[in-house]
Amino acid sequence: MRPLDSRSAPRSIALVLVLLGVAWGVLVLTAPSVAATHYVRGLITVDTVWGNDANDTTYVVMRDVTVRAPAKLTIQPGTTVKFDPGTHLFVNGSLVADGTSSKLITFGPNNTASVFPWAGVQFNSSSSGSVSWSTFDRADRAVTALSSSPSLHDNTVIQAGIGFALLSSGSDVSHNTIRRAAAFGIYMNASSGTVDGNVINGTAVAIDVERPSTPRISTNTITNVSGAFAVGILISGATADVSSNVITGVQGARGANAIVPGADGQNGAIALGIYVTGAPSASVVGNTIGTIVGGRGGDGAAKSGGSGGRGGNGGAAAGIVVAATPDALVQANTVTGVSGGRGGTGGGNVTTTVGGRGGDAGTAIAVEIALASVLGQVERNQITVVSGGVGGSGGHGVATDGNGGVGGDANGVFLISVAQSNTTSNTIQVLRGGLGGNTSSNGAGTGFGASGGGATGIEALSVIRSAVFDSNTISTLTGGDGGRGVRGGHGGNATAAVALGNNDASFNATALTANGVQAVTGGAGGIGGLFGGNGGSAAGLAPILVTPTLASNSIATLQGGKGGDAVGHHRRLRRERMVLGRLDFRRHERGRRCGSTGSGFLRGRRLHSGKRDVHVAPDDRQRDVLVRGQLRFLR
Repeated sequence: MRPLDSRSAPRSIALVLVLLGVAWGVLVLTAPSVAATHYVRGLITVDTVWGNDANDTTYVVMRDVTVRAPAKLTIQPGTTVKFDPGTHLFVNGSLVADGTSSKLITFGPNNTASVFPWAGVQFNSSSSGSVSWSTFDRADRAVTALSSSPSLHDNTVIQAGIGFALLSSGSDVSHNTIRRAAAFGIYMNASSGTVDGNVINGTAVAIDVERPSTPRISTNTITNVSGAFAVGILISGATADVSSNVITGVQGARGANAIVPGADGQNGAIALGIYVTGAPSASVVGNTIGTIVGGRGGDGAAKSGGSGGRGGNGGAAAGIVVAATPDALVQANTVTGVSGGRGGTGGGNVTTTVGGRGGDAGTAIAVEIALASVLGQVERNQITVVSGGVGGSGGHGVATDGNGGVGGDANGVFLISVAQSNTTSNTIQVLRGGLGGNTSSNGAGTGFGASGGGATGIEALSVIRSAVFDSNTISTLTGGDGGRGVRGGHGGNATAAVALGNNDASFNATALTANGVQAVTGGAGGIGGLFGGNGGSAAGLAPILVTPTLASNSIATLQGGKGGDAVGHHRRLRRERMVLGRLDFRRHERGRRCGSTGSGFLRGRRLHSGKRDVHVAPDDRQRDVLVRGQLRFLR
């Protein structure tokens, strides 16, 4: 073996060090880059860019950050900005946060476990900028504009208290998606921008506009609105220009059940598709509205040895309401599936002495104009399936069961205190008054059944100056059936069109012309243990306290409701019939103990009494009037 040369050792060590150095250099050059996280707070006083390169993509806002004028903050596509609870990004200068469809900017919470949201991005007075293709999650208000007008488009709000809030702003808010907002999807106060093409879901009020301004609200899609005052689009005090929106699924909240013994249940909440109030003028055109449902009333509480609480009333529901607006136009809208809320059940149980009364049901209205001092026009609307709510059932009581609640009315077009109203070329189909509530034990208890709700195609109350009902098609109207009880409830009335004057001796001119009416039926009286309920009336056209013009109307198939049967005391009735031995007694007993059949009227065609058809030849002298609530036929 050769001995080790001591002179070669230093050279070997040097070679090893060189090789290690080369290897380390290779490792450094080939190591993956690590994205940096920047923690920011305080003032930005010079132009600044966040997300300037691939290693500069995440920012954490520890305390409020303010962009001071005239500085500009630019946030690049693909950047993530996280916020500690309660923190803002304030903009006094300029903010440009424009992502792309493939590289979104993300705004969200730094601590996802916190119950407190981050505050949001806020553009202050005289600031400028834009936010687009960005996502916002768990913010109190995703973006707020105060006396400034940033461009806001193509953003997604995953969850927030308010999606976009505009105060004295002219911002256009377009093509954004709001998946969930606890209060408002878009809130505008004294702001006159355009709100169009947005998709808004899961809010209490999807779009809320307040104070004098002239915004345009169009082509938005609104779904799943619910709450204590559930409204798709709410405009208060601003000029209303609302067109081509789609609103589906507005649900009033259920009233709370009573907890304290003998207390009443709470009323169900109102549900409205579009609500305009106190506006200088309103144009509501070409909107599609469906599935608007008032909230159910809460149940009353039982009380041992006392009286049960009353059930809460069901909430009203309406497709379009324009109130306290001098000039109102409701045109070419489609409204379908409007339902009043059910009344709550009266409180009661086996220890309650007197059962609580069932709550009254909510009214359902497709289109309403109220208090229009200049002009009210309802033209070319399509209205289908409007249903009053069902009255609540009475509660059980040891001494007396509770009465049922009254069924809700169903109205196609409802006008009240409208000057120069014009209701023209509307199609109104399938209106049904709500069922009257039963007494307890599914109607077999000792309380009274309640009246069914009415169904009215067009109703104008307190006609001012003049009213025109022209070329409307009204079909399939049915009053609600009365509820069951010891006395059955009356069936609801059904009327195609009614105009009631202002009771000021003016007898304002009212024209009912070229309307087509078909299939109007009064509700059936409820079944009673002792007394059946009266059937509801059916009427075609009913001008009252006005100067009417009736011409070229077509009315067919009007049917009064069937009287309810009385199912008790059969043996006593048979004994009385044998003693009296009179043929008319059956009719007398039927009128006294069973409900009367409702009247029906067909102008110039047929009067249907419920027992036989009396055919009448057409005669220009024939007139129909409503006297003391009962339709009479005069020759």
